[in-house]
Amino acid sequence: MKVLAPAFYALGSARAPMLVSIASIAINFLAAWSLTHYTRLGHAGLALATSGVSLFASVALFWILRSESPAFTAALCCAAPGRSPWPPR
Repeated sequence: MKVLAPAFYALGSARAPMLVSIASIAINFLAAWSLTHYTRLGHAGLALATSGVSLFASVALFWILRSESPAFTAALCCAAPGRSPWPPR
């Protein structure tokens, strides 16, 4: 999430990261509370909830960024170091 949010700021759209962050906080609270109270995971439940919410936020921001910017593809994110996929072929 910390990598994708500046891309939105560069595009002049700060609303999407804010909404995803608010949703992530709510989901994290519910997941952490339920994993610690209804299972015997304890601190591991907190870690699992935080990891799951982080994955949710990253996927959500990536999906929104792809819909807002057609030039943004997975190849841009997953390029080999030192080798730029830009411009797309």
